[in-house]
Amino acid sequence: MSKRIAALTTLFVVWSAPVLAGPTLYSAPLRVDDDHEIVCRIRNVGNKDVIVQIAIVRVFDNVEVAVGGEETLQPGHGTARGQLASASAAGCEFRMIKGSRKSVRASASIQGPSPNRSTVAAIEAH
Repeated sequence: MSKRIAALTTLFVVWSAPVLAGPTLYSAPLRVDDDHEIVCRIRNVGNKDVIVQIAIVRVFDNVEVAVGGEETLQPGHGTARGQLASASAAGCEFRMIKGSRKSVRASASIQGPSPNRSTVAAIEAH
C-alpha cells in the first residue's frame, strides 16, 4: 500500500510541475556566403494561437547570431527573421513557447543580395 501511495505522490508531483519549455524545431545547416542572408520563416497552420521565438545559430560553434523576442502567431499568420551572413554555416531554431509543433510549418532559406533578393535554397525545419 505504501508503494502505491509513493508512486501516486511521484506522479502528482511530475504532473503538477510547470512546463519550462516547449518543443524546439531545427533546420539543417545552410552554407551562406558573405553577401547573402539566412532567413527563418514560420507559419501557424493550426486553429489556436502559438507563441514562438526564432534564433539563427552558427553551426560549428553553436553561437546564436540573431534571436528574436517571443511572437504570438494567430492561425494562418507567419513571421520571419533574417540575418546577413558572414561566410559560415547556420541554421534556424524555432522555440515553441506555447502550442504544438504540429501546429506550425517552419523553414530556413538563403536569400541572394539586393536588388533581386531571390531565394537560393530552402529547407524544412523539423
